[in-house]
Amino acid sequence: MQVRFGVVLISVITVLVGAVTVLGLLLGDSIITGEGLFADVIVILTRIPFADLAAVFLRLSVLMIAVTMLAGMANLIFVHFGRLRQRELRLSRKLFSFIFVLVYFGTIAVYINSRTNGLRLLDDVQVALESAFAGLLFFALVYGAVRIMHREVTLYRLLFVLTLLLVLLAALPFPGLGLISRVYNWVMAVPVEAGAKGILLGIALATLLTGVRVLVGQDRSYGQ
Repeated sequence: MQVRFGVVLISVITVLVGAVTVLGLLLGDSIITGEGLFADVIVILTRIPFADLAAVFLRLSVLMIAVTMLAGMANLIFVHFGRLRQRELRLSRKLFSFIFVLVYFGTIAVYINSRTNGLRLLDDVQVALESAFAGLLFFALVYGAVRIMHREVTLYRLLFVLTLLLVLLAALPFPGLGLISRVYNWVMAVPVEAGAKGILLGIALATLLTGVRVLVGQDRSYGQ
């Protein structure tokens, strides 16, 4: 079995950085006392600024994420510039790429010129897009409810349709929907919140498991 030195070095660095970060986040500036050999180990550990090192590593992680996002945006711009230079590409696709590049650099220019106008432009565009996506989402949900009830009527499908009708009726600005609004508020406060917390708990457990695998050296995908 051949072991590459580069992979081993990356694994050791990753495990050390992860362990120092975890210790810095867990211990912080707290002082732990002990007796015997444990006390000697604690004295050695307290001399190492785990909290400061963890803060540095977290800042470097945020910086790397920002650089990655900038690289992705630059790659996207280069792709659209390449489409504009392609002669065999259809005019509709070139027009889409031209509008994208124009809006991209125009938004940056507006933000540099006036941050208030840039944020206002971002909010207006974002609100319009969110409204359009919400309309498409409701249309897709209604269409999907009709399709699934047309094929076969089951308990879970009927529950899906009833929940969809409840949400749609509760969103209507009509008087006399007090009972529906109370049922909707209960559904949002109990089942929906419980499901959201379950999803967050699953994400936390998966993240914890991934972190443990990285710390023990079992997950070495970063070295491939």
